[in-house]
Amino acid sequence: MQRSRGRVSAALLAVLLAAVSIAASFSAALTAEAAEYTVENSGYAYEGSTRVGRFSVNGKAAFCCDHEKFTPPTGTKASASVGKSADVAKVLYYGYGGPEQWSGFADSSSALVATSLALDHYFNNGNGDGSASYSAFMDFLSTKDATMSGTSYIIYKTGRASYQRLIARTPDISVSVSVTKESVEKTFTDGNVCYSLAGAQYGIYVGSRLLTTVTTDEDGKASAEITLNKEVAGKITIRELKPSEGYVLDEKEYVCDGTSGKVSITSKEPPVKNPVRMLLYKYDSETEKKADAEDGKIYIPQKGGSLEGAVFRADFFGIRHDEMPDDKDYSSLKPLRTWYFSSDKDGRIEFKKSFLASGYDQSELFTDPDDGESSALPLGVVVIKEVKAPEGYLVNDDVYVSEIRAEGTSAETDVYQVSEIPEQINRGDLRFCKIEEGSNHRMAGIPFMITSLQEDGSDAEDGESHILVTDENGYASTSSADNAHSCRTNANDDAWDGSSIDDDALDAAAGIWFGEGSALNDERGALPYGRYRIDELPCRNNEGYKLLKGIEIKVSRDSSLIELGTLTNSKVKLKTSVWDSELNREHVTLPRKAVTLTDRVEYQGLEKGEKYTLEGVLMDKSTGKELLVNGRKVTSTKEFTAEAENGKIDVEFTFDASAFEDCRIVVFETLVKGGLVIARHEDINDTDQTIRFLRPETGSAVSTGDRIPAAMLPALTLMTVSAVIAVAVLYRRKHTQM
Repeated sequence: MQRSRGRVSAALLAVLLAAVSIAASFSAALTAEAAEYTVENSGYAYEGSTRVGRFSVNGKAAFCCDHEKFTPPTGTKASASVGKSADVAKVLYYGYGGPEQWSGFADSSSALVATSLALDHYFNNGNGDGSASYSAFMDFLSTKDATMSGTSYIIYKTGRASYQRLIARTPDISVSVSVTKESVEKTFTDGNVCYSLAGAQYGIYVGSRLLTTVTTDEDGKASAEITLNKEVAGKITIRELKPSEGYVLDEKEYVCDGTSGKVSITSKEPPVKNPVRMLLYKYDSETEKKADAEDGKIYIPQKGGSLEGAVFRADFFGIRHDEMPDDKDYSSLKPLRTWYFSSDKDGRIEFKKSFLASGYDQSELFTDPDDGESSALPLGVVVIKEVKAPEGYLVNDDVYVSEIRAEGTSAETDVYQVSEIPEQINRGDLRFCKIEEGSNHRMAGIPFMITSLQEDGSDAEDGESHILVTDENGYASTSSADNAHSCRTNANDDAWDGSSIDDDALDAAAGIWFGEGSALNDERGALPYGRYRIDELPCRNNEGYKLLKGIEIKVSRDSSLIELGTLTNSKVKLKTSVWDSELNREHVTLPRKAVTLTDRVEYQGLEKGEKYTLEGVLMDKSTGKELLVNGRKVTSTKEFTAEAENGKIDVEFTFDASAFEDCRIVVFETLVKGGLVIARHEDINDTDQTIRFLRPETGSAVSTGDRIPAAMLPALTLMTVSAVIAVAVLYRRKHTQM
């Protein structure tokens, strides 16, 4: 820009020249300029009476930012440095000649005037000299951020302070963007035409601004060249906008630094899959007996027959729907994978290794690309044909075809075998009597969990289990002759929350039934063919007893009643004895400020290696309630691991006993395992659990009938004080050594 207000006086000019000299010296002290640049003045641009210079520096467009200073003539030498201001960078980006020049400028002259005046505003707080273009441009800039413009610019300074400074944009750079798309699990998709790497669309962004889009070719490659400010190039983001055929959208945002001129990402996309567990079912063709279970259908063979051991060949083809032969003859096509599966006892085949038949060449099973463990099938076609029948059945020559097709972003088509050959399974019952060991005491109201097992003894995959309860005579039976299956079927299951039983909710008359309720029949056994485990559950009536665990049976004959006979429980026993461990006194001691009582708990019947907790509380024998010291109960807890079936543990109680003269204190102990009470010792009249605090001034009768003479009290007191002093000295020595 050039001043339009006349010449300054010679004195003012001298002052300005002096200021320029000082500024130049200050600048030289801060930084050394890298090189000199040459200014070219190409005349003026006008808007009304306002004019600004048209400048370039070394051929690059530049703008004056000092409206009140003199215009540097062509040939003026200048030095360059980098400035930082988001506002200045926005003016250059959206101003005259910028990458996104504002479309609201009337013409190039008004654009140049408004740009220069806007720069003068940010450098000198200029007001735009009444320029309409300037005002409108500033309003526009207030709506923009620095996402695309950045914050840096170049400032050129001449050697004279009276000359205008010139401003230019930092040069843009070209960034080569390369995108490679891959399957997250190539073994799931290779060779399968239902999956294509071509056609995936990716957006290249700076902030929320979409710069361009690229689309992958058949090799999963896509690229683009973009030009932008180097500072902004450090904040490039790439997102997938549209997946290619057979794949799910990659939701990851790839944040990249393009300041080097290159950006390269690899997008690993999850393929569309069909989670699958059950591959097919085998039915009996005569009885058509089947049931539905939570994990699928259960197929029951007839007595003497078996659905187990049927072998099916399953071929997987990575083909589209239009490539499927109408006659189901796939012999001319080569499958990607082939498996041979063997049905289980329920006529089921699941898509996992445990169902692969031995003696056949097998392909690797597909697994879920997300976790690499669970079962899933790719898009394509599964062709199933029986090659070996189970005992008592003929080979089914039909071919069963299931197409897995993408629906939206996933495929959920089930693979199935449509032959219907359901059979009925053998059923039986069990019965036993529950008594206490060492006596003929019948134990009523005792719950037992019956859990179905696989042949190897592990829990059945359906996880079915039900609770059977002993009656008032200690008898328990699943037989409908004793308790009809249809009478409040499996009602006792609701009394168990997984860790404790609701005794009041137990009903010994409730029936038991394993399998689908729709198949319930009081004329048949409650337990289908197979193995079971019986575990006693903790309850109110077996507290203090060692629970029976892991009793296994097998139901093999239909209508059979398995007599388990008499099941006995041994008691978990606790015996305790308490003494004053400081004075080494049993039964009687002296009240004082700090007392430590030791309760030795002897136990019998624990499980070796198991963890237990003893929870002790002191009781006031005179009231039968908890002893309170300063309003609080005196308790102690001791966790331990049983080293043998029988053993002993000491539990200590430390408290202020100075107020308990002539008071009898009883220790109650509770044995807990896994949050459940195993045994208690809570006899308020047990002398071994009791200790009496004497009345020192007169002496007191002890439990044996002896009396402590008053003359002995000073000696006892001295012994107590000596013990306390000795403990204190030992404590001090220990901590001094530490």
